[in-house]
Amino acid sequence: MIEGFVFYNKTIEGYEFKPDAQPGSPDFSNNILALQEQSNAINMSDTSIDANYRYLSKNIRDLSNNYTSLYGNPNYTTMDIPVDKTDKIKTTTDVRKEDINALLLQQNYIYIVGSITCATLLIAAVIIGKE
Repeated sequence: MIEGFVFYNKTIEGYEFKPDAQPGSPDFSNNILALQEQSNAINMSDTSIDANYRYLSKNIRDLSNNYTSLYGNPNYTTMDIPVDKTDKIKTTTDVRKEDINALLLQQNYIYIVGSITCATLLIAAVIIGKE
């Protein structure tokens, strides 16, 4: 479920959203207030994201230098530093062979589907030709 998304008969910031409310009714006014509250919450979230983006943009070099200096320091070995999950054993030749195998497998599937389609059309032509 998406947080803050309006669902039927759910309350948003204390207002019950009713999708079948008619214009001019109190429920319609409550729907407007609920959606305004939702809009304000989204705007605040966007502002927070923008502030974080600006902070990271300004300080990316410093943060990178701090990360690099802490990564090699034995005093900070308990830190949760992301592990490099790339497979260092595979070479470009291995990856190329895997890609070629995947390509051949897809080509065989296309050949099988084409053969079945051709056989189906031949059978249909024989049946239609007999009539």
